[in-house]
Amino acid sequence: MDFLWLYMCCPLFQKMDQQLLLEASQCGWWQVRQQNSQQPLLQCGEPVRYIGVVLSGSVDIVFPDFWGNQTIVGRLGPGEEFAEAFFCAEVEKMPVSVVTADAGQVLLLDMNALKNDAQPIGQKFYAGLMESMVHILARKNTVLAQRIQLLSRRRTREKLFAYLSEQALRCGATTFEIPFNRQQLADYLAVERSALSAQLSQMREEGILLFHRNRFTLLREEEQ
Repeated sequence: MDFLWLYMCCPLFQKMDQQLLLEASQCGWWQVRQQNSQQPLLQCGEPVRYIGVVLSGSVDIVFPDFWGNQTIVGRLGPGEEFAEAFFCAEVEKMPVSVVTADAGQVLLLDMNALKNDAQPIGQKFYAGLMESMVHILARKNTVLAQRIQLLSRRRTREKLFAYLSEQALRCGATTFEIPFNRQQLADYLAVERSALSAQLSQMREEGILLFHRNRFTLLREEEQ
């Protein structure tokens, strides 16, 4: 594992001493899993035990309802962490599932084992993680507020254009790629796929945008 990459690129470890990170890796608190695409990683309903970091590839955070329908809450890429909020909030069971989107590696930290470890290095490492998670959760609260604003829009067209505008601003360009296929995008926006496809076709006919698969170009502003 490239510990320098972890130290430089993962917010969870950036406030730690590199030597502490290296020593902690040898204490059995974490494991690295190689995941295939669409392979479950953490399941809704299982005890909250791990927090994870995406090392390569990507994962989806998925919310299943009683009937088995799924909504993609978010997609995370290399350096991003997941399930830390549930551990900090002392939630007993996972309220969401974590599923691999693109094949890659994921680091899982056994927080229960770490929390109960009486070694000085364990206590120091645990304290460092908790300090980092305060900043991570504050940042994610901001992202969550943006997502709530997106989902609060009533029409499929409004949600779609708001999402595409957000992606264009993030990339700083009118042409950009999104991380979702059509079904995943529909799940993320909490709309029907057929309605999404219809709106995309209509907006292309109106000269608002162009698209091919997951690559989009915004041509002009949506009329209100």
